[in-house]
Amino acid sequence: METQAGTGLDMIHANQQCIQCQKGYECTQASVPCIECTPCDRGFYKDSEFENGTEWIEESCMPCPENTYRDQFGASERAGCLLCPVLSSTSGAVGQKSKTDCRCTRGTYQIQVPGNDSPCLLCPRGLICFQNETVLPVVEGSKWDILPGNFFRMEGNVFSLIHCPTGYEVLNLTHEGQECSECTAGYECTSSIGLKCTPCSVGKYKEYKSTESCRACDEDTYNINISSTSRSDCTSCPKDATTKGKIGQTSKSACSCSNTSYLDPIGTNQCIPCPKSAVCIKGQLPIFGERYTA
Repeated sequence: METQAGTGLDMIHANQQCIQCQKGYECTQASVPCIECTPCDRGFYKDSEFENGTEWIEESCMPCPENTYRDQFGASERAGCLLCPVLSSTSGAVGQKSKTDCRCTRGTYQIQVPGNDSPCLLCPRGLICFQNETVLPVVEGSKWDILPGNFFRMEGNVFSLIHCPTGYEVLNLTHEGQECSECTAGYECTSSIGLKCTPCSVGKYKEYKSTESCRACDEDTYNINISSTSRSDCTSCPKDATTKGKIGQTSKSACSCSNTSYLDPIGTNQCIPCPKSAVCIKGQLPIFGERYTA
């Protein structure tokens, strides 16, 4: 009479006995006679043989935990389940059979390179990433390209910020820190290919961080400084002097008195009425008597 082994046991004909399946093997044929132990499937492992006194206890292969995988048969220990690469996971699934079952986590991207392992990379601040090569720029009009990662001392290819739209400058000291940043107070970027914000020129100012350009000082004022951050940096012309409707003036010389007055040379910053016996052409010092010819 032939004896059949139970589930989890291997039948040895030569010795007419059933033995426990060894590590990395199982016998799970519940509906038919279990004749031979088979290796644990990919994504599974078995790292022990149980015995309770003289009775063998059935044990099947166990699935590899989440965030691990096993791409070969017959794993005899849990360490045979390989960890997913950095910034990737199995999204809670167990028993995974391939590294491709490890997907990049949220807030990352992955640029596939045929024949190479493609790492999951943290999304730069200037992009919205979707765990693959699909990305969207945070600032519309910013230009990104796929370039070698050696600029950031990284292997493989990465998304690199090339330039920004008007009103922004490129920040790219680190890979994750890449973004288009609005120009701060006192600075502007008027180019359609924004790379670096530049100081407001003389005669102008900008009070807040924004994409706006620097503003010209009002008429009857002037500003001799660059990178001005306040309207108050625009100095008023001397009393009764005017810029004759012009804005954005860069020096005190742009302020002139009328033809009936002149600017006090001593430094009181006032327009003094021209003497009756003289004329003051364009607000300059008086010209007396025969020295004046029209």
